[in-house]
Amino acid sequence: MKHLMLFIFLLAAFDTLSQGTVVLSDKRFQAQRNVDTAVYNSLTRQALFNTLDKSEKELLYWVNLMRKDPMAFKNNYVLPFLEQFPEAQSPESKSLVKRMSVLASPFSISNFTCSCWHCRGSCKLSGR
Repeated sequence: MKHLMLFIFLLAAFDTLSQGTVVLSDKRFQAQRNVDTAVYNSLTRQALFNTLDKSEKELLYWVNLMRKDPMAFKNNYVLPFLEQFPEAQSPESKSLVKRMSVLASPFSISNFTCSCWHCRGSCKLSGR
């Protein structure tokens, strides 16, 4: 039993070594907070959007805001966030900025498909 416990402890220790962490300053992110009515209205027209809780609605809003215009999202939210929280600058954040810079054409938000774990391939929002 001692060997099993030692193995589990070491396995957990090695697993946490492979994960990165970022500690952010305890301050509010200052950014443009105007709701994009085109994105919001598109979401509210989805059949079951209003059945979601507040955090799920916010997640879908922010994902679709980025999908609408990745370059504007990068300029209005990602770059200001990295400026206000320099501790979040990493190779991953630089890669994100670079990738968002080449996403020239906006994604369509009209054919939204959900990848939520609870939908299990049958999206409640798109009616599929």
